[in-house]
Amino acid sequence: MTVRYAPPAAVHSPISPFRPYFKVAHRADPTVIVQRGNHELRHTRHRALLDWCPLEVLHFPIRTAEQVKRKYLAWADVFGSEAKGTHLTTARAERDGTGDEHAAAYLLSDELVRRGLRDGVLEHDTRLRDALGQLECATGGARRFALPGESAWRPLVAATSPSFVADHLAARDAHWIRLARRLDQIACRVASMELSAGPRRG
Repeated sequence: MTVRYAPPAAVHSPISPFRPYFKVAHRADPTVIVQRGNHELRHTRHRALLDWCPLEVLHFPIRTAEQVKRKYLAWADVFGSEAKGTHLTTARAERDGTGDEHAAAYLLSDELVRRGLRDGVLEHDTRLRDALGQLECATGGARRFALPGESAWRPLVAATSPSFVADHLAARDAHWIRLARRLDQIACRVASMELSAGPRRG
């Protein structure tokens, strides 16, 4: 997994797993609740600083077809009738008997990788692989990673991506688009409730 998705414009489709997201880091707070996927906080006294992004998270949400299918079906089960996006489409495909094919469609074939690199939609990113390679050591014939306190251990540091600023701006824009969609959904529910209640009499 040394190729990252880096399109020239952010993806905003609700059913795409490639939409940009923020990950949340927070100071200690005994009341905080971290929302699913580490995207938001609830019950915290801390204010979100959306324009301050001191950390870059190297996240690998899609690794194998089996893993992504298992993950999306688990979330669909958690949300039940409120499941949406990739969770809902995966659950529907599983009910239709095409769950394996649906999950496999999230992976990139060699041809798609070549095309994506050529078109600038994908880019090579070997930072995590290279950093882990620095920790790799051999002990008793077994290959493993050095641990803190061992002579071969060193702090794991990956260089910042050249597109870090662009990634941050895309994630920020996507955040506001999702917020606008939520407000639209609330407005539609309120309008529906008012219509079902019928005309008011003065």
